[in-house]
Amino acid sequence: MDKISHPDKKLARAYVPFQVYSTRWGPLEGLKRGTIFPELYRPYIKQRNKYQDKRHHKHEQLPEEYLPEHPKQKWGRE
Repeated sequence: MDKISHPDKKLARAYVPFQVYSTRWGPLEGLKRGTIFPELYRPYIKQRNKYQDKRHHKHEQLPEEYLPEHPKQKWGRE
């Protein structure tokens, strides 16, 4: 592992900040939330994906202001 494929390039360096230890949850609460550290808790909130909603409804009639101006494209102009 002493050899580097590109000796003229520097290796990547990661920066990981130190976690400031303040409080912690007990074992049962930690199991429910997936961590015992409140600072690391990020709950998953399911939201509708606007991109997928638009993609799945692409066959519906579109308002004129959203239609492309290119003459070869005829989306929703039937």
